[in-house]
Amino acid sequence: MIKGTLAQSQQEMRPVYDQQAEEIIKNIFKTSTLNTEQQKAAKQIAEITASFSSKLISDPKFMQMLKNVYMQTFTEEEVLANIQFLETPLGQSINKKSSKMMSEIMRNSIAMSAEMMQDPAIQLEMNRQIEKTLTPLFEQAQKAQ
Repeated sequence: MIKGTLAQSQQEMRPVYDQQAEEIIKNIFKTSTLNTEQQKAAKQIAEITASFSSKLISDPKFMQMLKNVYMQTFTEEEVLANIQFLETPLGQSINKKSSKMMSEIMRNSIAMSAEMMQDPAIQLEMNRQIEKTLTPLFEQAQKAQ
C-alpha cells in the first residue's frame, strides 16, 4: 500500500520537477523565458530528478526510514486505524487527493518563490544575509591554510 502511494506521489511530482528544472535554468541563464535548447536541458534535468527520486523511494533504507518515522510519530493503534481508514473508499479518495494537493502546493510554492526572487530588493537582502553567514567561514578557512 505504501509503495503504491509513493509511486502515485512520484507521478504527481513530475510537474514539480519540470517547474524546478525550468527555474534552475532561468536562474543560471538570468532569463524569464527558455529557448528550445534550454527547454530541452530543463526536461533532461527534470528526468534526472525524477529518476533519482524513483531510486530513492525504492531503496530499502528509505522504506526503513519511513517505518522509523511512523513509529516515532504514531502509536500502533493510530497506525492500524489509519490503515483501516485508507482501506475504505473515502480513505483512498482522501489519500489520493492529499497527494495531488501536496504536489500542487509545492508547484505553487516554487512559482511564488521564483517570483519573489525576481524582486531586486529581496535578492539583495538574501545575498546580504548569505554573505554575512558565509564570511566567517571563509575567514576561518583562510586562517587554517
